[in-house]
Amino acid sequence: MQNQNQTRNTPSFIGLVEAAYDIGISHKTLQNWLVRGKFPCETVKVGDRRLIPIDAWQAWKDSLRATPSPTPIHTTSTPGIKRGRGRPRKEDIGV
Repeated sequence: MQNQNQTRNTPSFIGLVEAAYDIGISHKTLQNWLVRGKFPCETVKVGDRRLIPIDAWQAWKDSLRATPSPTPIHTTSTPGIKRGRGRPRKEDIGV
């Protein structure tokens, strides 16, 4: 009898806020992905909440770990020197 209660109490869905916290982004970002059709998993609407099946969510997270992350590209010519904001000073441009 105890096994039935344990399986009944385990959630089979995760909310958007919990999912966002799980991967370290804002829940608004997940909502934007939903609106734009870029959300990686199927979702279920229950009342006014949008829920994600845990199996699909876990599979998507596992696929993220399997793909290598791209190497960062430095866009500045000299990576040690950071240019300040705003208009350059005369001594910076050699006048």
